[in-house]
Amino acid sequence: MNASFSAPFNTGVNFQIPTMLPALHILLTRTNYSFWKSKILPRVRAYGLEGFLTGDRVRPPAMLADAEDLQVFVENPDFLYWITKIWSTLHEVFEIQYKARILQLRQQLQLKKGATPVDEYVLKKRTLADCLIAASQPISTDEVILYILSSLGLEYESVVVNITSKDHITLQRVMFMLQNHEQRIESCESTTQVDVNGTSAHYAAKENSFNSSYNRGNDNYRGRPRGSWGGGGGQNQSKNKPIYQVCKKP
Repeated sequence: MNASFSAPFNTGVNFQIPTMLPALHILLTRTNYSFWKSKILPRVRAYGLEGFLTGDRVRPPAMLADAEDLQVFVENPDFLYWITKIWSTLHEVFEIQYKARILQLRQQLQLKKGATPVDEYVLKKRTLADCLIAASQPISTDEVILYILSSLGLEYESVVVNITSKDHITLQRVMFMLQNHEQRIESCESTTQVDVNGTSAHYAAKENSFNSSYNRGNDNYRGRPRGSWGGGGGQNQSKNKPIYQVCKKP
């Protein structure tokens, strides 16, 4: 809904119309009702029409008797500008949506960080805070920092204690400290993964070496003649050979 003001129509009432007011064009949306209202009402007051909007002025009659013929009734121009009902409807509809929007923004400020990177997480919190400010719901930097810290995981507990122990700290400083802590966490996780992979490879190599030695031993055992152990079997066989009586040789 665009709000644009020029000289009002003739209502039968003499108003002192300001002519130096700048043109104002504001799009009324679901999220900017409070801001829109704060900009529109001063213009409405300047034109002397606020009473029609708020209902403070008495409802004008819809019809007026014709000045020349009292039996004839004509439409009252003032009635055309009596828009209390329209204003009330706008107020009811957008005020409800406005309050719901504020509640939604504050709920989103409490969402957990999860796996979201720190820079993206902090930026989202700042954006939500800016939306609250734009909706005429001011929020301090300390409140934003509190929302940021309260939604972090246990792995950030040490840096949270460090931040909250300071008397004064900026949002930029908080973001820097959280990013630094995030990098340390990622570095520790990377080192741990390398250690686990190295240990697994070491045990796998030892197991393969053992299996190879075991298989070679089995192959040597299978290659020996049946009934022979280290050459002793050959000596036993020579002792058992028959001796010829003529030459006394085996």
